[in-house]
Amino acid sequence: MDDKYRTIRQDPEFAKQVERVGLGYKRLDEIMDGVTWSIARNPSVFPLMAGTGLRLAKTDPFPDSPPLRIYFTWDEDDNCTLRWIERMDDLPEEQDYSS
Repeated sequence: MDDKYRTIRQDPEFAKQVERVGLGYKRLDEIMDGVTWSIARNPSVFPLMAGTGLRLAKTDPFPDSPPLRIYFTWDEDDNCTLRWIERMDDLPEEQDYSS
């Protein structure tokens, strides 16, 4: 892990998806604080989805929160943009999309 802290941005579609996740704002903020810190510090540890340019961060289930998938990009200017968020309890059984 390096000492650099990258800028985290949100795609407008990500903001729409946050509304659909259906968690209370305080709970979602707590979860997202941890995820965005990890992404900003070391985005390379998150798997790159084959053929998409997207990386995938997953959260563990917490009390009052299902596990989540957060898709993001890491650009040439070293910024990370959150692109999509979804509940994993709403999805069919896990598939491996990594390269």
